[in-house]
Amino acid sequence: MNSPEISNGAQKVLNAAQELFADEGYVSVSIAAIADRAQVSKANIYHHFESKDELYCAVLKSACLASAEMITHDAGHDDDYTKQLTNFAKSHVLHLTNNPSVSTLVIRGLLEESGNIDAATNDLTAHDFDCNFNRLVTLIKAGQEAKQIKQGINPATLATLVIGANILFMKARNVLDEVPDNEYPLDPEDFASTMIDILLHGVLTEQQEDKLL
Repeated sequence: MNSPEISNGAQKVLNAAQELFADEGYVSVSIAAIADRAQVSKANIYHHFESKDELYCAVLKSACLASAEMITHDAGHDDDYTKQLTNFAKSHVLHLTNNPSVSTLVIRGLLEESGNIDAATNDLTAHDFDCNFNRLVTLIKAGQEAKQIKQGINPATLATLVIGANILFMKARNVLDEVPDNEYPLDPEDFASTMIDILLHGVLTEQQEDKLL
């Protein structure tokens, strides 16, 4: 995790904090533990960050930025929004599975621990906190404007299905693979391709679709 425009000392603290926050969560990690992991003094940490809350927010912002840069690079730019959506889903699930520490940190911060941070310190906006979600919503809206994705589809709902499915895959694929008679796709890209195909084309046969009309 490398943050722009930050000193080597502060970066050392951020790296240590990221590891501990990802492994143990915000509440369980102390400044003393971070100092020990970074091999610096507690005073050195407070030289760079006013509080544990501020350090935690800095770690989350840095993790989100790194994630967004990777997904943006891999998603590509193409007028075919079906291809873009598929590429995004593949890139996102690969990022989650290849970077479990960072992914767990961001997911935990988003879903579980935002309420533990002092409101005055927590200046994380929705864009900062999960910029990949907002980027996907923007991509879906562009696909709707290009008349390649249905106008009546709520972009945020579709983005939730894609992001949520990828997170579940990352967190539970080993467990789901153990379910009897369950041929679960263990390859991240295979999973993403199948998931996007279902979202784009549905699960009903043409005959069943006709019955619903």
